[in-house]
Amino acid sequence: MVKSGKTIEAAGKADDELIDQFAELMDRISLQIRPERLEAWSEIELTMHQFRTMAVLRRRPLRISDLAAVLGIRLSSATSLIDRLAAKGLLERIHDLVDRRAIICRLTPLGMKEAESLWRINKEWASRVAQSLTAAELRALVHAFELFAAAVDRQDARELEHPIPIE
Repeated sequence: MVKSGKTIEAAGKADDELIDQFAELMDRISLQIRPERLEAWSEIELTMHQFRTMAVLRRRPLRISDLAAVLGIRLSSATSLIDRLAAKGLLERIHDLVDRRAIICRLTPLGMKEAESLWRINKEWASRVAQSLTAAELRALVHAFELFAAAVDRQDARELEHPIPIE
């Protein structure tokens, strides 16, 4: 089991049963979310990478190289991805004001509208789930998700230091 203040990795031998249970729960949750998302994605014909790109760019514009790093894909794949989203009118390229050689990607007004629509679908689903919880359960769940988000951020930082490109 995990000792207080240490990650499973740092604590020594991982609790495989607990990790398996966590993975099963994540899979179960993702399967419950997908039908609504897939319907919305299909309306604007988005792939998973395109959806993730829009979700990332909804928060802030990024250079293509930074976007590739965040998505864990090669620069050439990110460029193709950007080309397809730009062709749909969802994304635009602009020159970086600091480094004119660098290209920044940002959502167009249509892209932002679509990204906000997809975000609202997720929020509505989460709201329906939250309404079935007590206030104490919801606070505990929010705390657990904050811990999970922090763990994901730590893992992302490690992967950015040592990227493993995915095609």
